[in-house]
Amino acid sequence: MTCGRTRWQGIDLAAADPAIPVAVGGTVTAESVLDAARSGAVLLPAGTRGVAQLNRRKYAPLVDDGRVLVLPGPGDPFACLWWSPQPRAVLRADQARLPRSTRQQVSRHDITTTIDACFAGALAACVAAHWPTWLTPEVQAAYLDLHAEGLARSVEVWRGGELVGGGIGLGFGAACSMDTSFNREPNMAKVGVVDIAVRLGAAGAAEYVDLQFPSPLATAIRAATVDRPAFLAHVRAQDRVPARFDTQRLPARRLG
Repeated sequence: MTCGRTRWQGIDLAAADPAIPVAVGGTVTAESVLDAARSGAVLLPAGTRGVAQLNRRKYAPLVDDGRVLVLPGPGDPFACLWWSPQPRAVLRADQARLPRSTRQQVSRHDITTTIDACFAGALAACVAAHWPTWLTPEVQAAYLDLHAEGLARSVEVWRGGELVGGGIGLGFGAACSMDTSFNREPNMAKVGVVDIAVRLGAAGAAEYVDLQFPSPLATAIRAATVDRPAFLAHVRAQDRVPARFDTQRLPARRLG
């Protein structure tokens, strides 16, 4: 899948105010989601009309002042926000390791991990865990299309034959993200994020997994932060082909 001329060309994402969106509006498609990821922008649509109305009250004055760009597209522009986080939360492949309590947890159970074994199921679990937030029907359709192209990936965490955690993200070249995750049992999202970082590192495919914003999960797995200009330069230098790494079922205990 190609995106042509990026909508982010000429927009200085490195200098954008991280406290406000860099843009509002546009369309949510596989192409626009991939274009944003390749440029370093982060998509956060409003999950409900009420959230869109709140966005309008907060950001319409900044649009009027020219501080926030409006991207062309149908519908309410305040239903779709685009951000440029500073700093960027990342899990470095060479430092990825489960917290001690989670290592003890997986050692007591038959916990295994896979990649792309159940993308639709992992996406549905993320929607159930986070709705109503940014995983709108349009976002879901975009990720399913990107998965069909090999550009959206899932990590699944299993206890026996039961899906207990995981997440989804984008992977191209030597860049990979974990855009959303879920727990059906405590700490299993941590297992999923650490697992994909370890797999990428073992394949020499990526320096780190992009977690976008600092969060409790990022803190729990001791993710680092990267200054935005360095992150953007790294992402934009990547190839446009799908990231390749081991996808077979592996024991989670190896992550300690």
